[in-house]
Amino acid sequence: MIHTNITKNQIDKNTVETCLCVSAFALSMIMAGTGDVECFKALRVLRKRFEHDMHYGYNMAIHMSLGFLFLGGGSFTFSRSDLAIASLICALYPIFPSTASDNRYHLQALRHFYVLAIESRLLQARDIDTGEFLNLNMKVDVFLGEDDEEMRMSDGGSQSIDRHQRTKTVQITTPDIINGTIKSIEVQDERYHSVLLKFDDNSSFIGGGDKRQKIFEQFDFQKIVYIKKKIAS
Repeated sequence: MIHTNITKNQIDKNTVETCLCVSAFALSMIMAGTGDVECFKALRVLRKRFEHDMHYGYNMAIHMSLGFLFLGGGSFTFSRSDLAIASLICALYPIFPSTASDNRYHLQALRHFYVLAIESRLLQARDIDTGEFLNLNMKVDVFLGEDDEEMRMSDGGSQSIDRHQRTKTVQITTPDIINGTIKSIEVQDERYHSVLLKFDDNSSFIGGGDKRQKIFEQFDFQKIVYIKKKIAS
């Protein structure tokens, strides 16, 4: 039913601002950790809009979105696991509080659950004897999701795409940022012993046991390959 009264057909201000905040959340989740300049400009415009009203919930949403965009200084992003999706639903529930102590519709402590969805994009190599972080050449196979045909890698890396297997092979020098799910890592450096690591669909190291801990660490915020230097003959 369409009202003849024009004011009844207009969307109220709170609904518009809530939609803007939800859109900001969506944008920042997609571009999490990229520091994209155009997204940053859009979020700054929204921040200016809400700065004058001083509504706690809307300002919180925009500042969370800015934080997601530069997550971990660009070294982190959001995982696509079931736990990550559930955590983000809890953290980004689109009912925004009027004050910091407003828990009527959503417990504000749940906003911190986004931490459970974070995964590292930074791949590093480390000498197993000295503990020194290394600059090594590696070949990495990355799985392409259905919406990731044109995934962006960091500048300077060469890449080739196997469209049948939906994987992309990139040549990198550690430390480097990797977008997507790593399927295999191969160390290509004459100074160090060759290492080939393969991962299953759950990003778990194929091989298991103690060997996994000695060669590869993938804790909450780390992806580190441990390498042993060849003994000079």
